Amino acid sequence: MQAFTSALDPVARIVVATLFNSLWEAALLALAIWAILRVLPNLNATTRYAAWCVALVGSLLLPIATAIPQITVQHSSTGSLALTSAHVPATAANKHRPSTAIANVAVAPAKNVPQPVAPAFKLPERLRFALPEYVALAVFAAWILAALLLLVRLGVNLWRLEHLKQDALPLPVDYRERLSQWSIAEKGEREVRLCVCDRIEVPVAVGLFDSMILIPQHLLDTLSPDEIDQIMLHELGHLRRADDWTNGLQRIIQAFFFFNPAILYIAQQLDLEREVACDDWVVHQTKSVRPYATCLTKMAEVTAWPHRALAAPGVFVTRRGLSVRVERLLRAGRNIRTSVSFGPAGAVVAALVVMFFLLQSVAPSFAFTMPESSPTAAPLARASSAPIAKSKVAAWHERVVYRTRVIDHTVVHNVVAAATAAPSPQTREITIHPIHVHVPAKTIHVPAVNVDVPEQHFRVPVIPRSAFAPLPPNFGKDLARQIKETTRASMAGAMAGAMAGSGKGFNCVGCDYSGQNLSGHSFRGQRLSGSDFSRANLQNADFSNANIVGVDFSHANLRGANFTHAVLNGCDLSHADLTGVNFDGVQMIGCDVNARSLSPSQARALLYACRTGCDFSGANLNGQSLRGVALTGVDLSGADLRGADLSDSKLSGVDLSGAHLEGARFNGASITGCDLSGVDLSKVDLSNARMSGDKLTPNSMR
Repeated sequence: MQAFTSALDPVARIVVATLFNSLWEAALLALAIWAILRVLPNLNATTRYAAWCVALVGSLLLPIATAIPQITVQHSSTGSLALTSAHVPATAANKHRPSTAIANVAVAPAKNVPQPVAPAFKLPERLRFALPEYVALAVFAAWILAALLLLVRLGVNLWRLEHLKQDALPLPVDYRERLSQWSIAEKGEREVRLCVCDRIEVPVAVGLFDSMILIPQHLLDTLSPDEIDQIMLHELGHLRRADDWTNGLQRIIQAFFFFNPAILYIAQQLDLEREVACDDWVVHQTKSVRPYATCLTKMAEVTAWPHRALAAPGVFVTRRGLSVRVERLLRAGRNIRTSVSFGPAGAVVAALVVMFFLLQSVAPSFAFTMPESSPTAAPLARASSAPIAKSKVAAWHERVVYRTRVIDHTVVHNVVAAATAAPSPQTREITIHPIHVHVPAKTIHVPAVNVDVPEQHFRVPVIPRSAFAPLPPNFGKDLARQIKETTRASMAGAMAGAMAGSGKGFNCVGCDYSGQNLSGHSFRGQRLSGSDFSRANLQNADFSNANIVGVDFSHANLRGANFTHAVLNGCDLSHADLTGVNFDGVQMIGCDVNARSLSPSQARALLYACRTGCDFSGANLNGQSLRGVALTGVDLSGADLRGADLSDSKLSGVDLSGAHLEGARFNGASITGCDLSGVDLSKVDLSNARMSGDKLTPNSMR
């Protein structure tokens, strides 16, 4: 077992150092690739996919290359003898000697030796991390266990794909002959079969050793042959690009770096660009954009999205990803080439090389400390009694090691001078012998001292039990409750006074003001985190420019409160009285607000503050100006938008089912993937509006 642990130690050190370096190096690499793609926005999807592939491979190799050279092992003594080692220059030798040294050994500096010249440019000093060996082994064990579980899950998904192949049936010949684009498409060197499977919800390209495209039966019954033809071409694009192999390698790297947010972000970009590249290949084959975009939106409407991901390209894309694909397809002037642009690709590779040399110079060093075994102390003790051999000492740098031991009241100091490498060939030889200093033992006699303490007698009168009145029942509980209430009231008053006069410097973390009267208090510019204001009286309180995180305002009285330009993150405003509250310029993230209780102006301010994934069902936005607003995934079902102005707005995935839109203006708006079921659009101004993939009821345009 000890031999196995010794063999495992180097692997654990390399893994722990690599995992740590990957956290920041992968983030820097992802940021660099993102900046390059931001500067070159009109690159085609194939080139963007290649750039993110380079980022993924670099995130794997760079941490390994920069971690291995910076790993060292330090031994700490666990025996009774003290061992002190110090690496010091010859000129500073006297400073670093132990304080217990009795004899001084001086080494004369060498003459006629050139001194080193300080460099003109000096890189920043490396960070140094010391980690005990057992901690490294524990981190390595936890990491390998989690990675193995993820790899097992990936293997199960691959087995499921192979099982789907066995149950699939070939596509009927008469239906296959109706696929005109498929018959003339460039299929490459791989033989691809078309099959039908009832156990899947979306089309899947299954490759590796037996290439096959599986399509669910319900799509054959719902979509036209021309639309099925376009879907088949998209899945064929995956197989022509060998996405089945690259996708598998990507999932393996994700399993090993499951904890790294930068690598997970790179994987998300790869999933998206892979799909867009296949869409470009379909457009390149069919020479038509809008029919294919309509086909994608129609497939999203009639398809139940898979709840379990498969280890195949394409099935990891969500409805959000599908809306992005449709938006890119319809973007004017987009680059739809299917080949890699070598200029930008070369810039990405050059950035990777430059980052390699920079990171190699600033990567931190890791020292893994492990206890020194006791047998090593014996040779050191024996070596101190023998003369020390001659050693060549560098002319301008020495390593001086002091060894101290105590033998029968004798303190023995051994000084060993060992040479380090120096560029100058001029060296000198010195011989230093052990110095034995005998310190005789001394005995100090302390005379005994006797101190007499006189005896004292005290009389304590006995008080009978009948003299005490009996305590009332629950006396202890009532006393504790009174003390708690008095303390809480005094603390609340003191804290409220401190908050009123402290200004912006006051931070309240985890404060409890539930049920307190804080009417008119100023919290302007303050930082409130995890505080409890439930059922508190905060009428006309000032929260402007405050940073409010995780605060509970449930059932609080916030009448006339001022939240202008405040930041609210994860706050609970449910059942709070928000009458007359000013939300102008507020930033709100993940807060619980009852939208039905808001006034139209309040609902408008919060809608601008929270544009993604907010619940505004039943909100009153009658006659409000929402011109140019950009909303994604917002729930406006049953909302009152009569007479509202949404001109030039961008609505993506917004739920408008059952909303009242009489007299609303959507001229010039972009409406993509929205739910408009149960909405009467006959009285809505949709001039110059662009609608794509929206869900409508048959009588919406009557």
